[in-house]
Amino acid sequence: MATSTSEAATATCLRPMSEPNPACVTKAPTYADGASLSWVNTFGDTQPSAPASMPGNEPITLIFALRDSGAQQLSVLDTTSVHATVTPASPISVDVSGDGKFLSITPTVAFPPGALSVNVTASYLVDLQRTGLRLSGGKSGGSVSATFSTTVATPTTGMLVPTSAYELSRLSIPLPTVMPSYNQIGFDQLRYLLGTVENNGGMGVVWMVGGVTPQAGAEAVVDPATQAIIPMGFATSGDLITMTAASGIQVTVTSFTLPFQTFRVAMGFLPGGAASGTAELEGSAICGQIGFYGPFLEQLGLCNPQTDVIRMLGAANTTERTDLAVPPATGSVAFAMSSSAITATLTGSATKPSAQLVSILAVDASTGLPVSLQYGTGTTRTTNPDGTLATVNVPTMGVTLPEQMRVYLMVDTTVGAHGMLP
Repeated sequence: MATSTSEAATATCLRPMSEPNPACVTKAPTYADGASLSWVNTFGDTQPSAPASMPGNEPITLIFALRDSGAQQLSVLDTTSVHATVTPASPISVDVSGDGKFLSITPTVAFPPGALSVNVTASYLVDLQRTGLRLSGGKSGGSVSATFSTTVATPTTGMLVPTSAYELSRLSIPLPTVMPSYNQIGFDQLRYLLGTVENNGGMGVVWMVGGVTPQAGAEAVVDPATQAIIPMGFATSGDLITMTAASGIQVTVTSFTLPFQTFRVAMGFLPGGAASGTAELEGSAICGQIGFYGPFLEQLGLCNPQTDVIRMLGAANTTERTDLAVPPATGSVAFAMSSSAITATLTGSATKPSAQLVSILAVDASTGLPVSLQYGTGTTRTTNPDGTLATVNVPTMGVTLPEQMRVYLMVDTTVGAHGMLP
């Protein structure tokens, strides 16, 4: 009987230890003692150096470590001391994670193509007090600094295709380091679909909603019952697109509603509009604003003791979807607003909320950005006796609305109707 390659390799590795096979010996990497900052890739793997090239809209993630005799020491970055600069100068935001172990440097606009140098200095804290996994107090233990050099890739001719939909799948959140445990109970199964609402010369609005796979191995479709509804403003630069929900969103994941203070998705395109393969995700929330779960996140040590912010970094696979069915007609749609809500009233509609996700989107006419409303958790719908949609309502209580808004009736990922308010 023939022996497979894997069987042969296993047999070789099972030779007596007096005859070790170098191909079968693994060894943990060694690190120098002292404080260090290391480059981390999109999926959370520590790299020996910065990559030779990177997209201009990709966030830079660095992880901090303090080692003595090769062993990790309990220490965290002092958030108030972190200072980062990039050369050539470009607007950036610098954020430290809740556990104080990593920081992200995010370009406000895409880094210009060409050589890029990144310099970071910070102090770190030791002798911390621990309550559960939550850290507090501490004293200055020293400082750490690092300089990295890379090259920002030159944008190509890829572009967002307004008529296409895109899917995000295989969501991975490697940082903070506890999050991979949750991949096993839900994140990896999540699917999101997004479509273009407005595209005004490289700036506009996209609509991202939760998806579902009807059966194993099937392509994802929009989940009509999802509460994951995320409108974002976007800006493009050649083959790059950066989408942000800077004014905050609410996302429901496995029955857990997380109010993000910020949310950002960066991805790229190939010529013709196909997605380039991977999207980088960033999000932050204030733990004190996360209702029931906030204190638990603090006890898990995920919330920065100096800012109370939990910050997550991750990635997802991206694909262009041209096979999604065209939603049924919405009929005649009238938009109206009251002191507490925006309402769309449908007449002669063929859409059914049991089969399609129908929602309202409001865009500030002066800034071109989505108005921050409870699109996912607050939208309500009524139906006619035959099950077709009668009204859609999104609450506006507690929100200062812009003087003028472009309003859209969104059906799955497409625009069903539009109007102006007031």
